[in-house]
Amino acid sequence: MKSRFRLLAPAVIVACIVLMVLTIGPSASAHVHAADAQKLTLVHQDLALAVNADLVMITHPSTPLAATDVVRISAYQPITDRDGLRRAIAGSTTKQIDRVELDPSQPASIVTVPNGDLTITVRTESDSSSDAKLRLSGTGLYPVVVEIVDGAGHVSGRLVTFVDRLPAPGTDPAQSIGVALIASITAPPSLPGAKTPLPPDVTAALNELQRYRAGTPLSLSISPEILGRIDPAELGAIATVMVNGKIMSRPSIPLDPSAATAAQLDDSFIQRLFEGEKMVADNADLGQASRTVWFAPHGITNPGALLLRKLGVQLLVVTADQYLHAVGNNGPLTDYSQLFQTVLSAGGNGTSTTDASGSVNASGTANAAGTADTTDVDTTGTNPTGTDQTGVANGGDSADNGLCAAATSVCIPTAAIDPALSARLTDSSLSDEQAALYTAADLVAYRDFFADSLSPTNRHALLLGLEGDGVASAARITRTVDMAEGTGAATFITIDRFQQSSGQSITDGRPTQLQFPQQPPLDLRGRVAALQALSTQTPAVESMLVEDNGRTARWSATIQTLYSSSITDADANSATLSIENEMAAIKACIVAPATYTFTLTGGSSSLPLRLTNNCGEPLKVSVHLEAAAEKMEFPLNDAVQELPPHAPWDFTFKVIARTNGTFDVTFDVFTPKSSNGLVLVTPSVTIKARINALTGLPQVLTGAGLLILLTWWVRNLRRARRARRSAAATSGGHPVLNPGGAS
Repeated sequence: MKSRFRLLAPAVIVACIVLMVLTIGPSASAHVHAADAQKLTLVHQDLALAVNADLVMITHPSTPLAATDVVRISAYQPITDRDGLRRAIAGSTTKQIDRVELDPSQPASIVTVPNGDLTITVRTESDSSSDAKLRLSGTGLYPVVVEIVDGAGHVSGRLVTFVDRLPAPGTDPAQSIGVALIASITAPPSLPGAKTPLPPDVTAALNELQRYRAGTPLSLSISPEILGRIDPAELGAIATVMVNGKIMSRPSIPLDPSAATAAQLDDSFIQRLFEGEKMVADNADLGQASRTVWFAPHGITNPGALLLRKLGVQLLVVTADQYLHAVGNNGPLTDYSQLFQTVLSAGGNGTSTTDASGSVNASGTANAAGTADTTDVDTTGTNPTGTDQTGVANGGDSADNGLCAAATSVCIPTAAIDPALSARLTDSSLSDEQAALYTAADLVAYRDFFADSLSPTNRHALLLGLEGDGVASAARITRTVDMAEGTGAATFITIDRFQQSSGQSITDGRPTQLQFPQQPPLDLRGRVAALQALSTQTPAVESMLVEDNGRTARWSATIQTLYSSSITDADANSATLSIENEMAAIKACIVAPATYTFTLTGGSSSLPLRLTNNCGEPLKVSVHLEAAAEKMEFPLNDAVQELPPHAPWDFTFKVIARTNGTFDVTFDVFTPKSSNGLVLVTPSVTIKARINALTGLPQVLTGAGLLILLTWWVRNLRRARRARRSAAATSGGHPVLNPGGAS
């Protein structure tokens, strides 16, 4: 056994080395070629090339051409899939099929302009083979490498590009795939009363959007609140760009549906969604906002997606990163041109929707005032058109035997942005032209891979946009559209047509089904509790104001704005504290008297009181007195007093005493009664009440009692005196009473 292992060990080691070389070889080559490519930049080239047409490229070398340099153009076998495209860009080309060398001294082939650009013209052929022409014999996507070679044979500049050799005239073109362009702009809303400028990245995105060619079929997800913060000229420019595009519905201020439903803000989300749609509609040039598709650039949870589905959303769009973190993803084997199914609920009938009040109705329609009902009841997956509003887009596939086929399941079709396409839109190592050409070539490769099977029942469509918020480079998008449309490989569509253009992703004979997290990326529950507590204070303070001057409307609007999920907790806390301090300052204007003692000499009297308003505006308060053990009555309790600014205010308060004595009276100053009742303005003050001179019936009764007592005492005193006299007479020997006493 040991000897056999010794024999096999070298072979195993060699195999490992070969495997390592095969694995890292293209990557190492890619680094070299990427460095060379920086020395020869693509400035302009069309991807589509007609039969036997000249290939014209404008490039820019890092250094001027020398007299001994030659420009070498090599063509390689056509590629048929995206992986072949990736390898060619990295420098691992297919078999070379032809090469031509151009002499810079020949003006018909190479023209140098003052800024250093080189216009390279290469003649092509398809049937013959000559040294002066580059042979591209058939249709296909050809890798083409342009190299600058010096007199010593060294390559000083290198560029990898592609040409899509078109079919001969009269030949039926291949089917195209749908491509939806998508962009998203989100900004923290401006707080009422504050002229907060838009963040620099948002301003840059708006400027980039205005550079798009008019009529680009762009699908834009933008916070409607932003539209009110830009000038009319900018708004008009955006409307011109979006004339053939689509604005997606968003709440009036950014409010993430996942965070909203987790914080029990469903009603608020629904109301703001309607408000946002109205804000877009009020800008007539922008048209109506579409609620059929929802782009979630910051993530989505299953409960959040379920809320959207109840509101009529028929297609969910996520980033590739969100998709790759969802349960059920296919990882690197993912075909991003197909729709996935997100399982929102494995129970329930999936037929209920939410109306404007947030309550679930039985009609299956989400009715917004002034908006069309959206039916959302079909979860069978039996509609062959793929256009049903069911949450199950079957695309005509008959293999739907997963959870979404069950009548008790609720699902929503989901599309993910293609990560490779997105990466090229932001690759700073590429010129705009080269990035656009690579992107368009990728679309051609995608189409060619499925060309033999494309049909109405086998549809493919891709999402082209950034991973998250932002607007892709207008220059790159415009050139990508031009190049891809020139090849016939892509048809650019708005996002509302995407579901009709794409089929269903099938894995092992079943639809690819996803599940997103249950917990939102942002927890709003703590903030909601604080804002609700603050909302209960504002009506009470409002009732103190004689002149509102728009303050309470600003407080209320600010509180509502702070529910936005795009506002950080720190900023929300700061704004909340500012309102609390403003209301506290108003209440602090009122100063109650110090503890003192008052004396009442009658049962009913007027008690003198004093309050001071230390601020520069009149304020209203309510005064409340309460005696211990209810020994006094206050008929005018809770009467509202208007206190003038910067002055003490003396007034009297009617009181009725029930008994004599000294006892405590509590003196409270409240806000006037509001929808939330009375709120204490100042700390309670205890004053001493002394009642010592009651009059009326109690006094009469007391006097009568004393008179009766005195009468009884005098009568008893007289009786006692008569008794004593009688006793003295008997004991003293009166002659009449003692006749034997005579001598």
